[in-house]
Order: sequence, then C-alpha cells, then structure tokens
Amino acid sequence: MAFRFTPSKWDKILVEARQFTDTIALKNYLLENTEEENESTYQILYNALMAEYYIDEIDKQDPKIVSLYNDALSLAKSNKDEGFLIWIETQLGFYYYRHNQYEKALTYFNKTTRALENSNSQIVPEKASVYKKNAYFFQTIKNYPTAIALLKEALQWCETTCSEYNSILFSLGCNYLISDDYQQAQYYLEESRKVAIQNNDELQYAKATGELGLLHRKLGDLKLAKKLLKEDIEISDKIQEGRNSMYARIHLGTLLIETKELENASLELHKALDYAQSKEYLKGYEYDIYKLLLQIAQQLNNTQEEISIRRHLDELSSLISDTESEDKVNQLKWQAQNEQIKWQLSSSSSKLSKAKNTMWYATLSFIGILGIFIYLYISNRKKSKIQVHELDEMIATFQREKSEAETHLNQTTQSLSSYQQYLEEKNIQIKQLQKELKNLKKANLSTSLQKQKTGIEDLLNSHLMTDENWGNFKNSFIAEKDIVYNAIKDQLPDLTESNLRMVMLHVLGLNNTQIANTLGITNEAVKKSKQRMRKKYGNQFDDLLESFQKLENQSN
Repeated sequence: MAFRFTPSKWDKILVEARQFTDTIALKNYLLENTEEENESTYQILYNALMAEYYIDEIDKQDPKIVSLYNDALSLAKSNKDEGFLIWIETQLGFYYYRHNQYEKALTYFNKTTRALENSNSQIVPEKASVYKKNAYFFQTIKNYPTAIALLKEALQWCETTCSEYNSILFSLGCNYLISDDYQQAQYYLEESRKVAIQNNDELQYAKATGELGLLHRKLGDLKLAKKLLKEDIEISDKIQEGRNSMYARIHLGTLLIETKELENASLELHKALDYAQSKEYLKGYEYDIYKLLLQIAQQLNNTQEEISIRRHLDELSSLISDTESEDKVNQLKWQAQNEQIKWQLSSSSSKLSKAKNTMWYATLSFIGILGIFIYLYISNRKKSKIQVHELDEMIATFQREKSEAETHLNQTTQSLSSYQQYLEEKNIQIKQLQKELKNLKKANLSTSLQKQKTGIEDLLNSHLMTDENWGNFKNSFIAEKDIVYNAIKDQLPDLTESNLRMVMLHVLGLNNTQIANTLGITNEAVKKSKQRMRKKYGNQFDDLLESFQKLENQSN
C-alpha cells in the first residue's frame, strides 16, 4: 500500500500540546505556535484540547465538554476552515459515539464522511485518526463496507510507526470478521498482533488475540477460541483495561454457555457485569450480559433468578431503547444510507442539470428510491421473523413459568405465604405481558404477529383466578388471619364478595395496579370501587384499611 503520510504542522503541534498538564503552559505553547495564523485558531485548538482533557478526567457525559466543542466549531465555521471543521465535528461525533448517543453522533459523521469525500484530505489535522473514528461509528451501525473503505483510507495516511497504525489494522480485521471474510480477518488480526509485539503494546495484542478467538469460534475450533479469549482477559486484567476485559468476558461467557460450562460462564459474566454497572454509558452491555445470565437461569431451571433477571432487563430495556438498542442501530443504519443516497442524488442532479439530461436524473432517482424500498422490505421481513421467534420464545417461557408457579402452589400446603409469592410472580408476568401487548398494538402487525398478539392475550386471560382458586385463597386467609378476617366482616358489614376480595388483597400489601391485574379489571375500576366503599362506610374507610394492615402485620 502506498502511503501518503506526511505529518502536517497541526499534527506535530497537537502531539506536543497533549503532553502539557498545566493549562497556562498549554495556552502559551499554542499562542507561540499559532501567532502566524488567524487569531481564533489558537482558541479552536485550546477548546478542543480542553474538551479532550475533561473527557479523560470525567469519563462521563458533561455539558461543558459539548460546550467547548461547539465553541470550537463556531470559530472554525467563522474562519471557513474546512480542515478544522472536519476534525472538530469528528471529535464531537466520536464523543457522542463513545457514550452510546448514536443518533446524535450520526448527525456529525454524515457531515464528515461527505466532507472527506469532497475535500482535500491534506488540510485535515490528524487524518488517520479522523478516518478511523468515522469508520468506528459506521462499524457500530453495521455499515461494514463504508467502515472498511474509511479504514483503508486511514492506512494510507499512516506510516507503520504511526500510533494509529495498529488500531486500524485491528479494526479492519474486526470488520472483515463481522462480514464473514475469514481470510482477510485473520490476515489483519495476525498483522495487528505482530505490530503490537514490535511496539510492546500489550493492550492491542490482547484485543487482537481476543478477536482471533472469536474467529476460531466461528470456524468451529472452540478449544482454541476459549484459550485465546482467556489470554485476552489475562493480559487486560494485568494492565487494568477494564472495558476490554469486560468485552472479552462477555464473549467467553457466551462460548461457555455453548459448551454447557454454566458455572464458569456465570462467573465470567458477573465479573463483566460489575464493570458494566460501574459506567453509566455501558447500559447496552449490561443488558446483553443479563440476557446471557437469563439463558443460564433457564437452563438451570432457577425460577427465582429468572424472575430477578427479567426485572433488570425490563428496567434496562426502557433506558437503552432510545439510544443503543438493536432497533435503533438498524434505524440509524438505514438513515445513514438514506442520507448518502440523497446526497449522491443531489450531487448527480447538479451535474445532470448542467447537461440538461433529465432522463438520467429520473433513472437515478428511481434506482435510489427503489433501493430504499427494497432495503426497507428486506429489513422489515427479517425484523418480523426475528420478532416472531422472540415472541414465541417469550410466550413459551411465560407459559412454563405460569405452569411451574401453579404446580408449586398446588404442591405446597397452600398457605397464605405461598399465595402471596404466587400473586407476586403472577403480577410480574402480567406486567411484562401487558408491556409486550402494548408494543404490539402500537405497531402495524403482520399476519404472523397477530397470532403472537392473540397468544399473549390468551396468556393474560389465563392469569385470572378461578372461583376455585379464590375459594382456596379465602380459606387460607381465614385459617391464618382469622382475627383480620373477622375484623373486616365486623367493621365493614354487607361487604360484597368482589369488594371483600379487593380488601383482602389490599391488606396483603398489593397496590391498585396489582389488585387490578389479579382481579382482571382496570386500575380505574379498582379506584372507583374503593371510592364507592368510602361513600358507603364514610371517611373512616381508609383508617380501617390501615388498621387491618397493622393487624395483619402483628399476626405474622
């Protein structure tokens, strides 16, 4: 490969400037080295470098970092300095990318990739790094051809002694691996390991070793894959590279689940979970780890653990759905491709209008639009199949959990405590089913998903307690809480059977939503029933409920 790398004036200044730890010394250095330039060039560099400093220092999202980058951007726009504009927009886009704010990152990377294609790359500071960071983002949103093209461009601006060189080799190997081009993947990953040894770069050696482990897993050599992933973890732990260690442990845990080494898999995954939970921007990884731990709990038939994990997944799902979920990544991939097509059409339109060749423009527009529709059609079909499979799996799991809970209840003495546990588990499942049903109702359902919707509705209906179950529950309540039951009957005379059920559930600590789920009515219906009882029994009704609960607690 022919290198075009010649370090620019700004490359050298940035390397030197990053050595300063004192802000006064940094300012003096930048002023001294930018005195021949536009006076705002100093401020552009200072703001960008201070943003980098805070990124390393804070390690979480902070408004002042964005403010520093935006100030630098405004100055670069005022100066009409295209090179600095591309460089700063890349830094800001990469900042959002590192914190999993992919939609915000896309705004900047769409601009920079177009600008890089149309501009003289010589004017851009740190060209290899700029191309590489753009490539990282497009790899994350699964646009691997674009990522590979950007990485190969980055290599041309980077000598083998350049600090970016090995990370670019590694990234090329990763992209080829994901694209199932195993020959190219192995070539670049082995090259990355060689360069890492030459440069005594333990982290890069560990990362390349771990990716080779994933390659050999795909090739079916699980023994070698396991050995390489363990080597990656050992080195990463030694040099205290927590994020890389977490990433390798997730893959090792996945492999150990495949080989039925569930205890070891759980150990590795919990170590990965500890790190993921220590960083607020790693919720996506935390979600992936819990999904793997769920597989282990299911294979071990550990119902309590499974319920606990599903709670965590439910909480995390809402946190990551708008930023880094699989659907969001696929949406951003399509959005990026759509923007690229529109930009290409716009560019072609300008050229064609000059030539007054409207036929070609119409054809190109048609091909672009057709391409978008074909992509959406294929993407939606694939998504639909995955969704059907996931829903079928979820319904089967819920049916099994429901059956196990009922079997457990029947096998016990049907004590009140066993009923309380049963109702708690039932309410957790009802909440999850209601959430899935709500999501399905929002979507435009295909015929296949209508079947899953009906399955969820049937499962929800099956959770309603039968008269026989209510009779058994009531008998247990009277047997164990006779003082409470008699107090309810004495102080709330003429209580209907349906209202009696509601009061007993309230006394056991269920809230309005849980009572509604158990009785198969709406939350609003529970509130109205309680309001009617307040009118019937007067203002003392709420005090009586509280006294029943105290009496119930005393009887435990």
